[in-house]
Amino acid sequence: VGVLLYELLTGRLPFIRDTQFDVMLAHLTALPRPPVELKQDLSPELSAVILTALEKDPLQRYQSAQAFSHALEAAAEGRAPAPTRPVVADPAPSFTLKPVVDRAPILPAPPEEAPIWTSPKLWAAGVATFILTMLAFFAAMRAF
Repeated sequence: VGVLLYELLTGRLPFIRDTQFDVMLAHLTALPRPPVELKQDLSPELSAVILTALEKDPLQRYQSAQAFSHALEAAAEGRAPAPTRPVVADPAPSFTLKPVVDRAPILPAPPEEAPIWTSPKLWAAGVATFILTMLAFFAAMRAF
């Protein structure tokens, strides 16, 4: 929602780079320009709300739609939004990547099927068709 609000109010995305990889890298490492720098008619309070919604650490963002809504209302009234309260988390890092395989059941590999062109019946049918075609061709040639 923060990216959408940023784009709606500034007319551009938070990160514009030459390649998709560079955009993804910027999402992980770079800070977006404050919206108030791009549109001087935006209030600093609204700019702060948007930047909070774009925080890299999920614990620093608004923890609910209601908290985000209250911050937007405060910014609309010209009041500084209340600071976000970080959620007490486990001591584990907030960005842990877990393989998807942990959640997916392990299925047996499908049986390997021989390619269709190695079937003896198919080869016999192909050779028979070729021979019949050649016989029909030579018979047609004798008729002329």
